[in-house]
Amino acid sequence: MSETPKSSAEDGHGFRFPMLEMPTANAQMFPNFPQMNNAFVERGGVLNKEIMRFANERAQANAKLLQSLPECTSWDKAVAVQTEFMTSTSGAFMLEMPKLVEKATEMWTSMFAPLAEAAKAEPATDKKS
Repeated sequence: MSETPKSSAEDGHGFRFPMLEMPTANAQMFPNFPQMNNAFVERGGVLNKEIMRFANERAQANAKLLQSLPECTSWDKAVAVQTEFMTSTSGAFMLEMPKLVEKATEMWTSMFAPLAEAAKAEPATDKKS
């Protein structure tokens, strides 16, 4: 199995998600399950760390907004503060999405790599005479 996605699917908004090719199961794959699990845990941890980093960043931005709203002396100022918050929030999510897709793709690709290698292996033959 190659490291690059074979095709992609669109989400309806022009964003393309990579689709990975799944290997056909065979008996040679079973010894590779621990490697698969380790890759999933390792790369899943990287993905989770990025999600938590981004969630923390957004929570801090939200707290900053909530602190600044009471300081507004007019509706126009409050609208300007909220507009700036929504603009920066939209931009942050647009920048974060490709990172999350990349890390998720790395997780799934590394997880299935040991299985794909096993799928390429010749089936074990019964050596009984």
